[in-house]
Amino acid sequence: MQALHHYFPGGNTPEGFYSFYSEIADGRQPNKLAVIKGGPGTGKSTFLKTLGKMLSDDGESVTYLHCSSDPDSLDGIYLPNHNSAVIDGTAPHITDARYPGAYDMVLNFCDFIGPVSDCENVVLESGNAKRAFSEGYCYLKSAKSLLNLMHIRSEQVLIQDEVRSFASAIAKRISSCSAGGLKKNVFLSAITADGFCNFITENLKDYYVIALDTQAGDASYHVMQTVATACELRNADMIVCRCPMNPDKAEHLLFPSANLALVTSNEYHPCFQADEIVSFSDFVSCKTSDTKLQILYDTLLHRAVDTFFKAREHHNRLEAIYQTVTDYPKIDSFYHKTQNFLIS
Repeated sequence: MQALHHYFPGGNTPEGFYSFYSEIADGRQPNKLAVIKGGPGTGKSTFLKTLGKMLSDDGESVTYLHCSSDPDSLDGIYLPNHNSAVIDGTAPHITDARYPGAYDMVLNFCDFIGPVSDCENVVLESGNAKRAFSEGYCYLKSAKSLLNLMHIRSEQVLIQDEVRSFASAIAKRISSCSAGGLKKNVFLSAITADGFCNFITENLKDYYVIALDTQAGDASYHVMQTVATACELRNADMIVCRCPMNPDKAEHLLFPSANLALVTSNEYHPCFQADEIVSFSDFVSCKTSDTKLQILYDTLLHRAVDTFFKAREHHNRLEAIYQTVTDYPKIDSFYHKTQNFLIS
């Protein structure tokens, strides 16, 4: 399966943190897995960025797994040509080595943390960050209720024959390409402390892109699911990019064997490099947009973003505490050890 370059293996959703970490190796188990353990501010993301650059400079293909709360930070890297990975194994995506010393290894950054004198603030800021995330998830859950209402109205005016015809046409376009029926779930979009972020552009440079032009609240997921079902029947390789507001529903579909991508383009994740644009209005008998609902939905999403921003501020204060007591030069000894482990 063609490698993604950047994506979110987990996301902030109305149900809380939702993880696809078990699928980073195209749904398989990695041949080699290095798991980092360490507190905030101990250099996990910096280590991953530096290691990824080292490997990339050596000619390796590297996929960068971004943090859904802070997209500038990394939670892991994956090497598709070796089916090996390094991931941050701390909460909320706790991961342990399956076969330490055999196929996996643990990089324990906690060994390089000195005594923390400001213990009370560690506990305080940890609790504040957790509460801020919980508040953000509540806003997302409220927003999802409004989104469901808009979806119900949109579904009622869908022209099912048009949807099925479109799905059949997409399935025919990918049917001539060799495929093995591989399926991978990821998030290309995320609701983060920086707002609504996505990696659509970074991943679709080699694809022929069909953009489904929609508005939030349109039942575009119904089109995506119908296409996905039609393509599954043809045993297509498929990367299903899930919606952070409803991880059960597809937001974008990538068909690596055919170099074809079908993406949902709206105000929260616009697609600017489409080769072909299809309007969602082609699939409905009339429009059902409700400006008041849209405004309320948008307000709740932005309130969630604000609380995730507050959570990051608390997390940054935690990092500042640990940065004063972490012996970073000792972490440098892990670079070549990990590099050799991943590609051996």
